[in-house]
Amino acid sequence: MLVPRWIYFLVPAFFVECAAFMLALAQPIDALERFHANGFQLGLLGMLSNGGYAAMALVAGRLSDRTGRRPWMLAGLAAQIALALLMPVSNSFVFLLAVSALQLTLLGCFWAPFIGTLSDATTPAAMSAVLARFNISWCIGAMLGSTTNSVLYEMLGTRAPYLGAAAYFCVALAVLTLTRPASGQIAKPEQLEIHPRVGHYKILAWLALSSNFFVAGMLVYLFPYLAASGPTPLAPEFISGLHVFRLGAMLATFAAMGATRVWHFSPGPYHAAYGLLILMLLLTATVHHPLLLALPFVGVGVALGMAYALSIYYSTLEPEKGSNLGFHEALLALGATTGPIYGGVLMKLTGRPDVAFWLGALPLMAVWTIHIIIRRR
Repeated sequence: MLVPRWIYFLVPAFFVECAAFMLALAQPIDALERFHANGFQLGLLGMLSNGGYAAMALVAGRLSDRTGRRPWMLAGLAAQIALALLMPVSNSFVFLLAVSALQLTLLGCFWAPFIGTLSDATTPAAMSAVLARFNISWCIGAMLGSTTNSVLYEMLGTRAPYLGAAAYFCVALAVLTLTRPASGQIAKPEQLEIHPRVGHYKILAWLALSSNFFVAGMLVYLFPYLAASGPTPLAPEFISGLHVFRLGAMLATFAAMGATRVWHFSPGPYHAAYGLLILMLLLTATVHHPLLLALPFVGVGVALGMAYALSIYYSTLEPEKGSNLGFHEALLALGATTGPIYGGVLMKLTGRPDVAFWLGALPLMAVWTIHIIIRRR
């Protein structure tokens, strides 16, 4: 059945990110609540899950340029449903770790081919605005996922989000299985006029993306441990609410960047993102009042929104879209891999959860320096 392009692309993006974010938030909280996982174990959960995603995204993105993108997308979603249904019956941290790692690894089959399909059907001139709508769609989905988790935690406990995520994945799979976009390919590789500096800005954007998700990974996997160790332990539903603030800031950033072009091939957003990340990490380590914790989450959301918009935009401007988007997703996951294990090791060595966030600023300063060196060449 043929449907308008916005239904085919925006509705699955909404539901997939909704479900995926529900799982990402639920796994560390569930591991902490049911299996009393420590900071290092939560860091290991983030490392293995995101590391597998990075490898699969590279493979799926590259091969989808040759084999077609649709089989990868459908296989990835079917696997998500099966694995989400296994998570509630996990009876040990090791079992949950294995299923969670496999789940996020196989999610790597979906996003790079899906975004590649979207970019294949979009002209270069319209790419920035179309990607903004796409980013807003999945971001609203993540907000719904976080809100759904808060409700389910309070009503049914820490395993309930797994079942809710499976239901959302089913909706996305149904849309992609039963429908096709009404219009065919528009932006053929031979028609693209490639900006001479696109490769340079793409590399800088990938570097910023990985750095931003280094911090995002710490917030998802390690912040629950920091929140549980404070003078006033935070409830799971409150932590999910903080992520709603972060996603709201990302959404606003996507909308602003989609409405303007001044940031195209400009160095300003990169430096703003690095500066915000470092400041927000220090705030997370310093702030103890629950309501004030919304500030670092909002700041990280703005930085993440800038870095993600930059990376996905420059990744779609060259003919090798599948490969570029595979690298985009892999580097995103690489940052989310290293952040949790870096912070988890620091927590284990020092016995202080806040040290991970204090010292998290050091690698970001190093990467910012590397960025400046590359930029001057």
